[in-house]
Amino acid sequence: MTWSLQLELPSYATQSADTRGNYRNSVGRSMRRSLERIAGRAASSTPFPRVAEAYSVEQLSAGPVIEYAIRNDSEIFPFIEDDTAAHYIGPHFPPIAPLALWAQRKFGLSTTESRRVGYLIARKIAQRGTKGAFMLRNAWNQSRSEVSASF
Repeated sequence: MTWSLQLELPSYATQSADTRGNYRNSVGRSMRRSLERIAGRAASSTPFPRVAEAYSVEQLSAGPVIEYAIRNDSEIFPFIEDDTAAHYIGPHFPPIAPLALWAQRKFGLSTTESRRVGYLIARKIAQRGTKGAFMLRNAWNQSRSEVSASF
């Protein structure tokens, strides 16, 4: 999942090659720093360490429009970031094994009991969906005025 920030350079910044390069580099560094702060805030509020470690900032374009993006390549990130709707059809039923392992560790259940609890949790997720944590959206909202002030 990727969130990006674009900024179009003003015409005076493209008049000479020297000015254009200095201005573009300065703006690019400022954009990168801003997005790294946002990614750091999002990572600090992410409930799973392996998802928190998957944030990265990368430059997508450097022409007259400069674009940077915050990425999180964790396969479960979209399901944590956003709400998920109820879904009853087979492939959307969440996997039971990770939920059973969680229940076993959290509550000290036997293997059989943890499988049962894992199934019940999966069924509840399929029936009602899940509430998103909105880590990246909240980090962006907290940082919006900071980022605007940088440009």
